[in-house]
Amino acid sequence: MEIDGCIVKKISKNRDEITDLVSEYYSFPNAKVSSQFMGAYGRNTAVYTENIRLLIAIPLYIYTSISLDNIQLLRQINTVLRTKFRSSDFSDVNTGLEIHIDDSLGFNIIPGFAYDNETYIYLSRNEWKVLNLGNERKRFDEVNRKTHNNLLDLCRMLKVWKNYKDLDIENILLDTFAYHFFSMSGGKCYSVDAYDEMLTDFFRFLLKNCKDSGFISIDGKTVLQPPAGLRDAVFYAYTTANTALEEAKLLYIEDAFTRWRKIFGTFYLQNCRP
Repeated sequence: MEIDGCIVKKISKNRDEITDLVSEYYSFPNAKVSSQFMGAYGRNTAVYTENIRLLIAIPLYIYTSISLDNIQLLRQINTVLRTKFRSSDFSDVNTGLEIHIDDSLGFNIIPGFAYDNETYIYLSRNEWKVLNLGNERKRFDEVNRKTHNNLLDLCRMLKVWKNYKDLDIENILLDTFAYHFFSMSGGKCYSVDAYDEMLTDFFRFLLKNCKDSGFISIDGKTVLQPPAGLRDAVFYAYTTANTALEEAKLLYIEDAFTRWRKIFGTFYLQNCRP
């Protein structure tokens, strides 16, 4: 379930072009090095590429300037990028600036300022927030190593679930759910042949915990709230997965696959690994 190598090269090429423009405009050589992919693509859990979040590093002095508000900053970056991406569609959103490259690739450009130890101040919903990308990636990678890539695979499968069921939930929350599931599992790992069991255990965990007040983000900086109505979708996923698991144990393989398709569409468990 990895993104095709040709698309990865295309993403890297566009990232370099975007950061070069910003670097030149602000006379800020560190823009290319300091700019980072955020979200699912940054954590390597992305399956789809229509909305890749790219945190563009801006000189820190601009953050402390009172002469430039959020809207002005977005318009400024918009003007800079239009010199290169003339054929792209731009739209201001409350989390940054969207660039439509083609039908399968798009970027969400987010202004940010790096100030210490891979910690960034970034624009989100018209306010400034703090994210420690270094801590997020370190903690995520540590749990993923302990689970022998179970965490990475589960995160990717949850993107398929979200897409097929058209769930209104952010990717960071899906990855956070999976991160806490394995963090609280006592080091349990699943073989690829047991991924049906892993998914059933995960949906059981989420059904029990999604009504709680929130989940601590992977970097430990914020509390993320599950969206209203998520419990109904999780209940359906858990009961369907549990039935599919029991059918597989009884060797009703086709019946089990039919139930998994009700959760993931044409996605098949045996193909969940690259």
